[in-house]
Amino acid sequence: MLSLRQKWKVALLATFLPLATLSEQTLAQEARANESGDRIWVTNLDVTEVGHGAVEATLADGGRLKLEPVEATDADPAGALVFVPRFPLSIGAEYTLHLNGLGLALPLERSASRTGLTKVAAILPEQVTLPANTLRMYVTFDQPMARGNVMRHISLFDGDGRQIENAFLNLGIELWNAEQTQLTLLFDPGRLKLGVRPNTTHGAPFDEGQTYRLVVHDQMRAADGQTLSESFELMFTVGPAERRPIDVAAWQLSEPPTESLEPLVVEFARVMDPALSRRTVALINADGGPLAGTWASMGSSMVFTPSAPWSAEATPYLFVAPHAEDIAGNRTCGAFDVETRTEAQCDEPVLRPIKFGS
Repeated sequence: MLSLRQKWKVALLATFLPLATLSEQTLAQEARANESGDRIWVTNLDVTEVGHGAVEATLADGGRLKLEPVEATDADPAGALVFVPRFPLSIGAEYTLHLNGLGLALPLERSASRTGLTKVAAILPEQVTLPANTLRMYVTFDQPMARGNVMRHISLFDGDGRQIENAFLNLGIELWNAEQTQLTLLFDPGRLKLGVRPNTTHGAPFDEGQTYRLVVHDQMRAADGQTLSESFELMFTVGPAERRPIDVAAWQLSEPPTESLEPLVVEFARVMDPALSRRTVALINADGGPLAGTWASMGSSMVFTPSAPWSAEATPYLFVAPHAEDIAGNRTCGAFDVETRTEAQCDEPVLRPIKFGS
């Protein structure tokens, strides 16, 4: 059986057509990846002729990755042999680069830039009261984190200090964003849905009216292998479960005056999923194009600041995509634990015109 570390190692089998003609080496060879993981450099090789052709990378677990040799640029180390992987290398993962015919096995790692000790930036949503059927929470870090066994460093405690076991859904994979700075914590939906076996057997993870403490322990490691600077805790109280579909008509919208840059405030009247809201709530013009400006998400509200003054000549619309969800997984087309959604219903966005004040 391969260890977890071995499964993430990759053997990069480089084949050149024709093979490079090498002169005698005087310096130790080195393989490096840039910070974004999309360029691989092999330095200290005196390559006088390199052919063209795809380079195939074989993963230790049998997967394959394509590399392409490319021309060096001014940003690359002088004299480096440069490859571009089809997909960026994972932060913190260890690789070994094998160059066929050269007898070289070079360690390779994508390193993350480091500006100080890593810490938890926030746990979202940040509301002090969350619904009893909260489906997701998000842990954000100020620098990239390492993958692997992160859930053993995250604990949920009740008001009496007892740890709640099996509160999170074990998918066998970790739900990171592309930058590895945001981790999604998914509570077991089977324990949240009424009437299904996990709910009737184990009960819901939260009890209404109780206080809970979510802890990210300082032994969690960043992408560079260092532990967090300190543990982080979020205290919250559990309110009634939210089992209603999202009603966009019930949202409170401010009325900014025309010819101003005053922000538009959207009050949701419930806790929305903060990560999804940034991708599913927008302002559009009559032609369907996005309105230029910036959004700030605050869980139960969002604020839009326009790049140009509001115009009285055009009516913008609040656009809510069909896959927008609140923190309990409810959508505009139906509640999360009620099987009333249809594909047709969930394909339709919701539009609401924006009114201006004086």
